[in-house]
Amino acid sequence: MTSLKTDAANAAKGFAMGSGIVPGVSAGTIALMTGILEPLLTCIDAILTPSNWKLLFSGKAKEFWKAINGRFLVGVLAGFAAGFVLLGFLVKYTLAHYPVQTMAFFFALILVSSIYMLAEYKGWKAGDVLLLILGIGAGAALALMPQAQAASSAPAWYLIVSGALAVCSMILPGISGSFILLIMGIYNYMLDAFLGLDLPPVLWFLLGCVVGIVLFSKGLHWLLEHHQRPTMMVLLGFVLGFLVKVWPWADMAAVEAANTAAGTPGQMHIPGAAIWFAAGAILVVILERPGRNRSR
Repeated sequence: MTSLKTDAANAAKGFAMGSGIVPGVSAGTIALMTGILEPLLTCIDAILTPSNWKLLFSGKAKEFWKAINGRFLVGVLAGFAAGFVLLGFLVKYTLAHYPVQTMAFFFALILVSSIYMLAEYKGWKAGDVLLLILGIGAGAALALMPQAQAASSAPAWYLIVSGALAVCSMILPGISGSFILLIMGIYNYMLDAFLGLDLPPVLWFLLGCVVGIVLFSKGLHWLLEHHQRPTMMVLLGFVLGFLVKVWPWADMAAVEAANTAAGTPGQMHIPGAAIWFAAGAILVVILERPGRNRSR
């Protein structure tokens, strides 16, 4: 029963990671706030270790499965796939009709979870503050980069590069893969491709994701293992910096488009934003286990 509960919890956390489909929300941030980032990186590192594949090819499938923590990985990925698809359709609807409320909810999720994580670090020094500020500056700078024009198609090489960059959202908290796609001008194109099962662009994009994981995961895993505190200061800074992009009124064009469709021009939806911000904050508080204490 305990194992089934653990599987369900891992799937739920993977499902939450699927919210990375929202521009400005990083799947890596969700992995970080739910406590599965490091074990996920360990799994990826194990998959990229040649000696583990020797186990599989020598007929030791059970040992290979254990070495890569397959049960954990499958649970998280299954939840992520379900969350990505279901939230994809939901996000398309809510962002089109309720952009302010939707972004207020995600703003609260990111802000409150970041505060929780920062509060767990004790004995702050000037270097910690400096790294946090540098991370905030870098995250805000990236979030404020001008977006490219939306594309209706893209060549294979561009999709591969986009996938390699976007997969950072899976392994690097603070960087939103969806926002990377917005910058590169193919967010709507890839969202429609995934939800519409348009296989050619999806497969090229996934190939890029594999390339990105191979290139970036081992480096991040090494940093977290050998320089966890300074690495986390920078990463949490990235998370806070990206709040510039998640601010509910950051995209006034989307707000006005929703208002026009609803026949309520000029509405700022401040009460609705406050309610959904509170809902997001309360959700994080509920998810935080009482007495949770990680050693730093």
